[in-house]
Amino acid sequence: MAFLGIDVGGSFLKGTILEPGSNDLLNVERRVGPELDTFEPLARTLNPKKLVSSVTGLIEDLSTQTKSVEGILLSGQMHGVVLCDLNGDAHGPIITWQDNRDTQLSGESSSLDQLRTRLSPNDQLATGNELRSGLPVSTLFRLLNEGLSLKGKVPASLLSYCASQLVSPNPKQLTMHTTDAAAHGMLDLATEHWHTPTLEAAGLGELSLPLVSSDLIVIGQSKSIGCPVYTAVGDHQASLLGVGLEYGELSINIATGSQVSILASSPTGVTGQTRPYSHESLLRTITHLPAGRSLNALLALLTQLGGPKGDELWSIMASEVANTPTTTAEADIQFFSGPRGSYGALNHLTEETLTVGHLMRSAINTMVNNYVSAASAITTGLPVERLVLSGGLVQRFMPLQEAISQAFDGLPMRICMDEDASLKGLQVLASEIANR
Repeated sequence: MAFLGIDVGGSFLKGTILEPGSNDLLNVERRVGPELDTFEPLARTLNPKKLVSSVTGLIEDLSTQTKSVEGILLSGQMHGVVLCDLNGDAHGPIITWQDNRDTQLSGESSSLDQLRTRLSPNDQLATGNELRSGLPVSTLFRLLNEGLSLKGKVPASLLSYCASQLVSPNPKQLTMHTTDAAAHGMLDLATEHWHTPTLEAAGLGELSLPLVSSDLIVIGQSKSIGCPVYTAVGDHQASLLGVGLEYGELSINIATGSQVSILASSPTGVTGQTRPYSHESLLRTITHLPAGRSLNALLALLTQLGGPKGDELWSIMASEVANTPTTTAEADIQFFSGPRGSYGALNHLTEETLTVGHLMRSAINTMVNNYVSAASAITTGLPVERLVLSGGLVQRFMPLQEAISQAFDGLPMRICMDEDASLKGLQVLASEIANR
């Protein structure tokens, strides 16, 4: 028995054959998806047809590597939205989580700021306490402010749209998994239904909303290889399933961005976000903390006039940081919109500290301080017995590992070396389906 597992990023796709009960992933294939469109400042969109075509091609290629396929499981990028008609056809691009046009001033304030004034603290807590730029509820509010009629439009996610386009005939009503639906910023986490007060406050009552399911259900048969296609799950939750997160463990995932998360049975409260997880558990989490994307921006500055690149550059940087155990320099690396702001800064630089070692050591200090602060915010009332580190950056960059261990007073730590945690999570789900 074999399933196909597909992880749908905005620009990169990964896929593999999932064998229930196995601990190994077979022949993980990685390929580039369609490029992001940036047709105006702060816009980050994807062509929906090109993305579906890329996903379909990966599925067809993987299907030739196994005798039979019992089903297709998908995870991937959340917090994107594409408006569809009732037939499931896209009316416009996929507006990704990186699209920050809701922060542009419209009069004296941005549409995001206007939305914040409309939503009460109770509304925000009920929907996960995650209102920020790029969230679909904010994107939809911006489109409404710009005069676009949303009447009868279906706000599909990147994932749910892709899944629906893989099956034939198109589903009569689009279905989203709770892990994906909650990322829209307008799902009541307690009831797992769309949150009416938020919809009314944002003026989004004329949308035709998808069904929401907390179970993995079959949405149809694949039009290309003829097997069941299941509801797609969020990549954050899939990744934590893949690393085997347990109660009492604090997860710090560090890759392009970073997240700090812990399992709980109750919401975070006002100091963090809450997301649905698995088997009625919740995730207390703080996401979009600066990590690899910000470090790459800093490295781009340091190498703009030439110099080493790639692995050689990271090796030199690790050596320089190791030789700089402390620094008085300060690097705020929040170069992109996130919970710590939208602008970065380099401070307390002197002739002696204006070096790669000092700059990168100060960047690491900032990252680690963010993780300590986030952990304090989300672990109230919960025991923390062990750290779980995952993500490509923390696996490869030893100075970061060492700084985290020191900051958390040598708390027991396990490091997940698998870079395909989301696919490992889909393997867990495939095993659950096989054992039904």
